[in-house]
Amino acid sequence: MVRNNWIEGGNRQLDLVDAEDSQILVNHPSYTTTHVYGIVLIEPDGAGNSQIVHYGGDSGTQADYRKGTLYFYNNTVISTRTTNTTLISLSTNDETANVFNNTVYTTASGSNFAMISNNGTFNMYHNWLKTGWKDCHCNPNGVVNDTGNNLAGSDPLFEDFDAQNFRLLQNSPLINQGDVIPAALLPDHNVSQEYAEHQNSTSRDISGDIDIGAYEYSSSLSINDETFDNDAFISPNPTSGISKTDLMNDFIKSVIVYNELGQ
Repeated sequence: MVRNNWIEGGNRQLDLVDAEDSQILVNHPSYTTTHVYGIVLIEPDGAGNSQIVHYGGDSGTQADYRKGTLYFYNNTVISTRTTNTTLISLSTNDETANVFNNTVYTTASGSNFAMISNNGTFNMYHNWLKTGWKDCHCNPNGVVNDTGNNLAGSDPLFEDFDAQNFRLLQNSPLINQGDVIPAALLPDHNVSQEYAEHQNSTSRDISGDIDIGAYEYSSSLSINDETFDNDAFISPNPTSGISKTDLMNDFIKSVIVYNELGQ
């Protein structure tokens, strides 16, 4: 299980392969089920392999490959590569990815982004993708099943893409467009938290249907006064006039204030 993280750069952002030289792990009941959710995955231009996620195995001993199901949901995937990017590489046709409620955005043309590298079964629904995306940058040995309600567009309307603020504007097409989390994943793998920059988390408060991606839109003006691990003090709160924010250390990257209209 990998959840509520921010992973940027690297050869791949996630390499979920076989447990080499460990039959205890290979024979564990949970070995063939993997959960990845609530994560921001960023592929910079020129960073190692062009695949975001690798699932299955790479030792060459295919009997030890995971040969199961990757549940990949409510993630925000960003690629700034100027060339091709692939979302998931499934090692063999015995691996399956169930991919839903994800935001997949590339600064390149949509046709530069593909779902699989070659093998496996890739089931997708209720994702937002850039118009023009492909099944594969190849003639795949596996299959991509578009099972419905995927959205395509040119801009998911993040608050501030250049500042890596991937929360949603009030008119984002991602709002209320996600699907319910399957009952088989509950309660252990519910989407109840959001990643907070950096190395922190906050509750994910869902109003209506769940939003697509790693963040839930919120137009709330008033929050409880809190002292976070990052030591930010806001007072008075709420207010219709002047408020003061004291930052007690250098971990805070930015402070964003909304009015009751979500502006």
